[in-house]
Amino acid sequence: MKRRGFGLVLALAVMTLIGATLSLLVLHAARMYAQRNDERARTYVRALADSGEAYAKAHAGKPGTWEPTAVSLPAADLLPRGVRGELVCTSEPGGKLRIDAAVSIGAARATQRRFVRVEPVAATRPGVEH
Repeated sequence: MKRRGFGLVLALAVMTLIGATLSLLVLHAARMYAQRNDERARTYVRALADSGEAYAKAHAGKPGTWEPTAVSLPAADLLPRGVRGELVCTSEPGGKLRIDAAVSIGAARATQRRFVRVEPVAATRPGVEH
């Protein structure tokens, strides 16, 4: 009887250790997945802000482009499927433009704000007419 009791206790201890190890592995995998999504969101938000800055510089000298105080640019085509994003350009006093980019992947979210000086194209490249 003593042998059976010892074997049962040993089997329960081994099963408990295996369960604890599996739980730790699952927690580590979930943390790594969340960190990966955070990094992806930061990468996509940088790319989205770069696109907003390029748009602002390309449309700097065109009259009426920044008439409303905020212009929401389409971001869905710049991001992969499953990633939600938002890109808003807001005119600021003094010829500056504020670019707000936000990306979310599941629970991961990243935002970035940039300020760009917007000057007409003719002022930066002499000889170019509008």
